[in-house]
Amino acid sequence: MALSEGAGIGWGADIVTFGALVAITSVVLTMLFGETRIAFSMCRDGLLPERLAAVWERTRTPVILTVLFAVPIALVAAFVPLTEIAELVNIGTLFAFFLVNLAVIWLRRSKPDLDRGFRVPWVPVVPLIGAALCVYLMTKLPAETWLRFVVWLAIGAVVYVAYGYRNSWLRRDVA
Repeated sequence: MALSEGAGIGWGADIVTFGALVAITSVVLTMLFGETRIAFSMCRDGLLPERLAAVWERTRTPVILTVLFAVPIALVAAFVPLTEIAELVNIGTLFAFFLVNLAVIWLRRSKPDLDRGFRVPWVPVVPLIGAALCVYLMTKLPAETWLRFVVWLAIGAVVYVAYGYRNSWLRRDVA
């Protein structure tokens, strides 16, 4: 709008529009690939029904999970503004990084002899700085994003308590 009407550069607005379309497509594909793989692992670990992870022989992909995620993700991409999608992805990613930083400290203390491919230097200073930066960035997101995040986190907790806790193979192995 600003390029075409304000600056009189219609072709520039078309390029920006095309770029936005490519960006939305890449976000949708990233969400689809990432979420289906996470759900696939959760099925293997007993946190979700194992039959959802059935792999189609021809494509060697989890077709049921892909369809279960593709439809809602496509609807979200079609009807939710990109800024809101980006905020939700940001808060989810920052929260995951926050937890990873705390896990580095916890694992270093609880399992110091664990074989690691990489050791974070200056624990706990570096992970604490990382966790603090994640919290700082999360505080800059709007209240609506926080509300949506808390609702989705609560839904995930209910699913875990109702199904995952009883069926987790990993929990049984630890016990």
